[in-house]
Amino acid sequence: MIRLAANRPFRLVLISLLTFCLVYSPVYSLNPARAKTPAPPKNPSAPQPITKAHKPREMLIKFRDDTPQQIRDQIIQVYAKSEKKLRGRGKESRLTIRDGLDLANTIFDVRQFAPFIEFAEPNYLVTRTGAFGAERARRAKRPQTTPDDPQFALQ
Repeated sequence: MIRLAANRPFRLVLISLLTFCLVYSPVYSLNPARAKTPAPPKNPSAPQPITKAHKPREMLIKFRDDTPQQIRDQIIQVYAKSEKKLRGRGKESRLTIRDGLDLANTIFDVRQFAPFIEFAEPNYLVTRTGAFGAERARRAKRPQTTPDDPQFALQ
């Protein structure tokens, strides 16, 4: 058996090798972890059902900056009952679709004008979720308490 204390050069080489392995082993792992998410289809061949909460018969649309006004008016005239420009720097509009049109089919049809449309989507309902809202409600219901320490005012 090799005595490590007596063989100093061997011990230095062994320590260096172990240090190198410990430092560089996370860098050169055999199977790196990669997130695998399915990519949505670029041009679906059929309308996708709307599964999240949204305002019925309302959609948001944004035309590209270089879209001619005539095409904008034509798309709005065909699909929308009313249009409301949204405030802000963007040129988004909220459209109320015509009676008798399905929202998912309308969005699918409008997205076919891809060179002119930046996005078209349902007017999703945004809600506050999680413990943040519940904690605020709990604090509001909690009665105000005063400390029972007689020397509290002296602190």
